[in-house]
Amino acid sequence: MKASKNKISLFQISERPLSEYTSVKISGADVDKPLKDFARDFNSYLDRYNESSGRQNIIAAFGYFLASAAALFSMFLELRH
Repeated sequence: MKASKNKISLFQISERPLSEYTSVKISGADVDKPLKDFARDFNSYLDRYNESSGRQNIIAAFGYFLASAAALFSMFLELRH
């Protein structure tokens, strides 16, 4: 169950020095836009991955608990004979 709470950290864009005072454009396009778009899309992917991974870990834990209960029940039935 503890593994279901582990998450991959989101992607952080490092700020360029003095970026609040200047902007860099090439042919009128903001140079930082592709990186910002990538970060948004990649972080969206990481959120979905973290959610799916956590759900899979919880389902696996319940499966192991169920298998343990079945093994103990089987042992109990075998010892009764």
